[in-house]
Amino acid sequence: MQDSGTMKSFLLKTSVAALLGMAGVAYSYKNDFEQSAQHYSKAIELSPKMADAHSGLAFVLYRLGKYGLAMQHLTQAEELGAKVNPDLREALQHQIK
Repeated sequence: MQDSGTMKSFLLKTSVAALLGMAGVAYSYKNDFEQSAQHYSKAIELSPKMADAHSGLAFVLYRLGKYGLAMQHLTQAEELGAKVNPDLREALQHQIK
């Protein structure tokens, strides 16, 4: 069983990761893909199993032309249980060939 300090630290990291993920979404809507990628990456650093952050990062990396890295994050998102956009997967596969 975790002590209360460890649990508080975990909850804080998870909350900050969720906020960073939301910021990633917001920057993506503004077409600021560099900022979006930075926020998603920070969210993943804090919470590596955050499937939605991997999925969002895959999309913005695709928009930035970083296709191989985008595919890695898309695959990671899928492995973590996220529903991935089949059109994005197809577009990445087309670019990677």
